[in-house]
Amino acid sequence: MEGENPNDVLIKINAILKEAQPLLTDECCIYRVPHEIRKFKEDAYTPKVVSIGPFHHGDPKLLKMEGLKRTCCREFIERSEKKNLKSFVSCVQELEAKVRGCYSDEIKLSEEEHVMVINNDELTLVDVGRIAHFTDLTRKSLLRSSHLLQPSTSGCSREAKLTQLYSATELNEAGVKFEVHKTSQCLLDLELSGHTLKIPFIRVMDSTEVILRNLLAFEQCHYIHESYLTDYAAVFDFLINTEKDVDFFVKNGIIENWIGDSNAVAEMFNGLGVNVVHPNINTQYLRICEELNAFCNHPWNRKVATLRRDYCNTPWKTVASIAGIFLLILTIIQTVFSILQVILA
Repeated sequence: MEGENPNDVLIKINAILKEAQPLLTDECCIYRVPHEIRKFKEDAYTPKVVSIGPFHHGDPKLLKMEGLKRTCCREFIERSEKKNLKSFVSCVQELEAKVRGCYSDEIKLSEEEHVMVINNDELTLVDVGRIAHFTDLTRKSLLRSSHLLQPSTSGCSREAKLTQLYSATELNEAGVKFEVHKTSQCLLDLELSGHTLKIPFIRVMDSTEVILRNLLAFEQCHYIHESYLTDYAAVFDFLINTEKDVDFFVKNGIIENWIGDSNAVAEMFNGLGVNVVHPNINTQYLRICEELNAFCNHPWNRKVATLRRDYCNTPWKTVASIAGIFLLILTIIQTVFSILQVILA
């Protein structure tokens, strides 16, 4: 750039720096789903009926719901004690800069436009406290009663990655039993008692994949070192390999399949972790998986399980097997006595 004025270069660099997006603030908790995660199933992360917040504001496909949102906003104000729109708008104006800092991307709306969006879309979320938004609320409600967060457990620490776990049908063939966890209402509370794995009930519906995908994407951005739902999805990705595993869980009452297609459920669980960065798993899940693998790898356990499955899976087969063993013992005794008689003679 011979002959160019140094001041011109300085001006250009300053202009480029001004266009650079600011660093994320401590309040940042609302993110765009990373492209590598979003591209696998974009529909799961795109609103289809209504938009909340500025990210999808103005989408022509969602404009029909704007009138209903204004109606809901008006009814909310009328139900409030003050019934004063001015007080709500003033509150939103004071918080506008803080709310703007909650988003990972730059908000293109002016301050006035942003205040209107907040007033219509997020009026009920302005002063909720530590709950950042709907996705965070859903996650916190799932974790609320989980023993993973209790101080008395070691579930919060993370020491190693989960690299291998047998599928549900393989574990069952090795003698592992599966039951519904009846004493816990939290989806994440897996418990291994002896060789029985207790899993909380889950109802799989059309909306289940969308909810789980958005929760995992949120953990990727905001809770990367507390990714308990990502841990849960990783364990189920191993437990469910094919539709046979889904049918097995349905038979045992652990999964209620409202989708109807077992293969679709298997593909859903297998696809949740695609392009998701999964750090070390929590030690409670890791301990359960290691004990399950050790039990499954023990040759004696497999032989006992095969014996039970092939010869003792019904009362009649059990009786027949016992009778056969008894006859075998009698035959051996008779043979021994015959040999002794020959020797003594």
